[in-house]
Amino acid sequence: RRQAEERLQEVLAEALCERAERLEEEMRAQKELLALQAQAKLKDRFHSFERATWKFQMEDELVAQQNDKDRMRRQVRGHRLSQRSLMKEVGALLPRLRGL
Repeated sequence: RRQAEERLQEVLAEALCERAERLEEEMRAQKELLALQAQAKLKDRFHSFERATWKFQMEDELVAQQNDKDRMRRQVRGHRLSQRSLMKEVGALLPRLRGL
């Protein structure tokens, strides 16, 4: 009987050790998984930040292009007005020149 109890205790001790080892392995695996998830989350945030930065840069570029376009339109309009003004002056001077 005593030998049976000792053997039972040995078997239980072995089972507990094996269980403890499995739990340690599971804990390591969970830690690795959590680390990988955190790393993936960090990468996602970085890529989101990159996309947002790129989007803002593109929007800034579009605004700058629109501003350049508007500035060029104003310049062309100013040149047209100057050209019309000159044509009116030439038109007003032509009768005088013909009269000479």
